[in-house]
Amino acid sequence: MIRLSLFFRTWVIPLSLVSSNLFATPPDPTDLTLRLWLRGETLDGNDNGLVEAWIDSSSYGTKLAPRKGKDESPSYAEELFPGNPNSMPVVRFDVAGPPSPGNQDRLFQVSDTDVFDPLDIGNGHGLTIIVVYKPFATETPALGYQTILGKRGLTESVYTFGIHGIDDEFLGQLNFVQYDAITEYRSEDAIYENRWHVSMVQVDERGLDDTVQFFDDDTEDPEEFMWPISIPMNIINRNNSVPEPFALGGHSQPCCGDGERFDGFIAEVIIYSRKIKEQELEELESYLNTKYFTPNQPPTDLISNRSGDGGTVDLEWSNNANYDSIVIRRNGEKLIELAGDKTSFRDTLVPDGKHIYAIVAGLEGFFEGPKCTVVEPPPADKEPPTVRISRDESGNIVIEWTGILETSKNINATWSKIDAKSPLLLITKNFAQQQYFRALQP
Repeated sequence: MIRLSLFFRTWVIPLSLVSSNLFATPPDPTDLTLRLWLRGETLDGNDNGLVEAWIDSSSYGTKLAPRKGKDESPSYAEELFPGNPNSMPVVRFDVAGPPSPGNQDRLFQVSDTDVFDPLDIGNGHGLTIIVVYKPFATETPALGYQTILGKRGLTESVYTFGIHGIDDEFLGQLNFVQYDAITEYRSEDAIYENRWHVSMVQVDERGLDDTVQFFDDDTEDPEEFMWPISIPMNIINRNNSVPEPFALGGHSQPCCGDGERFDGFIAEVIIYSRKIKEQELEELESYLNTKYFTPNQPPTDLISNRSGDGGTVDLEWSNNANYDSIVIRRNGEKLIELAGDKTSFRDTLVPDGKHIYAIVAGLEGFFEGPKCTVVEPPPADKEPPTVRISRDESGNIVIEWTGILETSKNINATWSKIDAKSPLLLITKNFAQQQYFRALQP
C-alpha cells in the first residue's frame, strides 16, 4: 500500500503510535450489531479440498455455501503468514484455476432470511467491514473489478466492497459501490497485490450526511495498524435493502463476467451494523495482528499441585499456538508426549523427593516452555502419638495410648505390636521381669 500522500499527512495520526500495548480482543459473539464473523476455524471442507460451507461465528450463525447445481466451490487451503510459522485455514478463490479457466468460485448466504436478514444493512445503519485477505491480479477482468463481498442485486446494492483495478504497479483501489446517484466511492491510494492486507470500509450513519472511508494495512507487521487511504466521502441516497443473498468472492448480480469476482485468499471477515468505536477497533486490530502476524510463542503459566501422599502431581499450563505436540519432561527426561491442544496432565507415578517438570511444545521445531519444581510434600498435620501408664486401686497397670502400641523387654530388642484397644489393663502378678512400651504413628 502506498503510504499517505502529502494531502493526507496534514491530518492523519497513525494508529500504531497509540496502540502498541493494546489488549487483543476478538469480536463479541453476543453483540447483536456483529452481523457476520467468518474465521478459518469454522470452515467446512470435503475430501476433495473444496469448501462446502463457512459458518458465521456471530450470534446469527449465517451459513455461506456454494449454490446447489453450480460449480462455485472455492478451495480450502492452509497458508503460512509472514513471521508466523503456524499455518492458518483460509479460502482460496481462484478465478483462473480448476476445474476450468473462468470458474465460478463464490460462497452465498444460504440461511433462511424470511424473517430477518442480518446482512441486509442499509440506510439507517452505520457499517464496518473488516477483511483479512491476500489479493492477486487476474488476467480475465471484464470490467476491471474484483468483488471481495457484497449484498448486491440486479439494479442496486446495499453494499459492495472490492477492488477497482488500475493500469499501474498496484492491483487497484478499494471501492464501495452504490447504485443510486453517486454509484462508486474509491480510495485515494491503491493497494498492492500478492501480500496480506487488513482492510476496512466504514460508513458513518449521519442521516442526510452519511460518509464512507477506507483504511488498509499491508505491512504484515504485528506492530502496525490500518491507516486511512481516503478522506471521508459523502454518500448520497443509500439503499435500504435488496432481496439477493450476501456473497463472498463475488456477488449475485447476473452480469459483468470474471472481472466481478475475487482472486486470492480470504482468512477472516468481520461486519458490524455500526461504525465501531476507536478503542474497540484498535483492540480488534490487535487481535488480528496477534493471530496472523505474531510469531508463535511457547506455552506459559505452568502450575503444579502435588497430592498429600506425594504420589500424584497435577500440571496445568496455557498454550499460545496450535502446537503439533506437547512433551512433558521430568528431571530432563521425556515423561510423555501429548496432543498439541492439551493444557493439563496428571503424573500418577511420582518418586519420592524433589522433581523439575518442563513443558516443550512441538511446531516445526520445538519451543522450550516453562519449568516448575515439585518438592516432597510435608507430613500431614497430625497430633503426635501418646502413651500413659498408671495403676488402678488394685495395683494393676493401666496403659492408655494413641496410635499403635508396641512392647519390648529391652529398648534395643525387637518391638512387638500389641493388638488391643486403649485402655489396656495388665495384672501386676503376671509380670516376671521389666517391660517397655511405646506409641507410634499409625
